[in-house]
Amino acid sequence: MNVMKRNFLVGTIALSFAATSALSAAESTTPMQETMSHDKMMNRDDAMKHDALVKHDMAMKEAAAKKQAASADGDMKKDALADQKQAMENRQQRMNNSMENKSDAIDASKARMEDNMEAKKDAIDAKQVRMNDKMEAKKDVVDAQMDAREAKDDARHEALESKADVKKEKIDEMDSSQPVTDTWITTKVKSELAVTADVSSLKITVDTVDGVVFLTGVVDSAANAEKAAAAAKAVRGVKKVDASGLKSM
Repeated sequence: MNVMKRNFLVGTIALSFAATSALSAAESTTPMQETMSHDKMMNRDDAMKHDALVKHDMAMKEAAAKKQAASADGDMKKDALADQKQAMENRQQRMNNSMENKSDAIDASKARMEDNMEAKKDAIDAKQVRMNDKMEAKKDVVDAQMDAREAKDDARHEALESKADVKKEKIDEMDSSQPVTDTWITTKVKSELAVTADVSSLKITVDTVDGVVFLTGVVDSAANAEKAAAAAKAVRGVKKVDASGLKSM
């Protein structure tokens, strides 16, 4: 469409130029002599009027051609603007498509990352469960070992207590036939302290004077001092126990 408008504009301008050239040639060949007759003068006036009409017509045609050319130029500019607008719209559409594709790619990448994180979390949870099961199994083994050791210790303790009871009975039988003296009481009190729980006989000194037992030394607490005094008082032949010499740590 732009080519047709351009050809029409060129033809119109060429026609205007040809008419203008013909008019100029006619004016240059018009006789200007003073000896011209009246008829020739009349013909000259008619010719001038005709030339004026031709000029006017040419001017009108030229104005119309310019107007048409301006219109064609305006149409060309309008078409150019329309083409530019279409190009911009196409470019915007391509940009939108590109942005959409990038957004889809980002969403897909995000989804893959979330899947990977979820898989890693599941793997960590599974590993933690296995570790917990393993620790629980070890704890069960340790608990069983501790129970077995406690049972063994209890059995050994009972055996020792039984042996100590037997030994004590034998000593009591032997002591019953021995005369009660201060030396005998001292020895007996030391033996009782040795088997008294929470009392260290090695830290306690025992002296007996006329059946009165004097305890001196160091104990862990006042309660242990009372245990030591009670053990000494239970010995046959003891009249009194003085535990004021025992100091608590």
